[in-house]
Amino acid sequence: MKTKTFSKILVIVLIILQIFIGQAYAANEKEEDKKEESSKSQEKEETKDKENNENDNKESTFIFESNENSVNVRAKIIEAGDVYEKEENGINGKYQDLTLRILDGNRKEEKVETTKKIEYDSINKKDERKLNEGDIVYIRYIEKDGEISNIQVGDYVRQYYLLGLLAIFLISIIAICRKKAIKPIICLAIIFLAIYLIYGLNVSKGYNAILFSLITAIVITALIFFINIGLNKMALSGIIGTGSGIVIATGLMLLVWYFARLDGDLTMYFMSLFKMDEGINMMSLYVSGTLIAALGGCISLSLKIVNNLGRIKIENPTMGLKDLFKNGMEIGREEIGNILYTLLFVYLGTLLTSIVFSMKSSSSFIDLINSGIVSPVIMSLISCFIGIVFVIPISSIVFAFFYKDKAIYKVKSDNIVEGKRTLKI
Repeated sequence: MKTKTFSKILVIVLIILQIFIGQAYAANEKEEDKKEESSKSQEKEETKDKENNENDNKESTFIFESNENSVNVRAKIIEAGDVYEKEENGINGKYQDLTLRILDGNRKEEKVETTKKIEYDSINKKDERKLNEGDIVYIRYIEKDGEISNIQVGDYVRQYYLLGLLAIFLISIIAICRKKAIKPIICLAIIFLAIYLIYGLNVSKGYNAILFSLITAIVITALIFFINIGLNKMALSGIIGTGSGIVIATGLMLLVWYFARLDGDLTMYFMSLFKMDEGINMMSLYVSGTLIAALGGCISLSLKIVNNLGRIKIENPTMGLKDLFKNGMEIGREEIGNILYTLLFVYLGTLLTSIVFSMKSSSSFIDLINSGIVSPVIMSLISCFIGIVFVIPISSIVFAFFYKDKAIYKVKSDNIVEGKRTLKI
């Protein structure tokens, strides 16, 4: 598998994970808001009293209500106390007092104090890692009438490590691939931007995930073929082949989802992990994820077929529909193994955690493959495989139909004499 192909598939799968995790966090906030709105008036009074008391002691409440006055900024821990235990609402918990210096916003360089609750990690059977002096984290607080309240400590600031890895990747691919790295880098940037701006932002607002995954796939496919091949019938045949593959994969996954009744089990599974809102349509999210996962393999395979058929047609201008189709099928057969192997390992690797947890709770292999957690993964992967396989005949026949009676000419001549191009002899 070429570096270009592997990079496309890997980045696409990683972005899918990012979308799922983002959806989970957004749903978690909605659930907390609903719980607060549906609580009794007496509980609200107690909560307000508790917040006032804790604000006097400069401690965080750990229950963040959505508020238009909320601010999210980076902060550096300048003092980190030892972890101690105390009882709150009849429950013993572990806490840590912190002093932080705000790094962003209109309160930059201002010092604030809060108390962070050390949560218990039920999966790894240990307490959450304590914070240390020098750690940079995100904090969220409410600012009203010039006063700060309800300070809540969030995640570590990790984007610098991400940017560092990205820099290493760019330096590596440019140093090794040189000029040939330009197109893959542009394509990777297009994939990321399209999935984030078209799919991510719209689906997070509640729009249909399957519809916007299709729109995203069309935009990505069209731009990648235009960059790599140009605006011609060769690119159009590749786009048709790719589109057919993802439509087949998505259609199969929709049918399997309906007849195998996967929605309930998988929705409950994600709700148990991320406390997701019951109103979220997990079916559309999962099926759209299948579509995006299949997209990388379909593009790579179709691009390989049409590019090679173009070269064959240049060398054999009189080749007709039947011979072009046969050659396209042969090219696809040689490439299909590499595409499927790559997709298999990337796809299963990203979902390995779910599979391992299911294996712990399943008594046999039959129970495992019939579980509502693992079976959707396997069915989604097989649906992707089927869609990718059908790219071979569709791309081949469409290209053969477009160029059965037409010749393809090289953009650049193979012969250069004294710095000038000449006609190929």
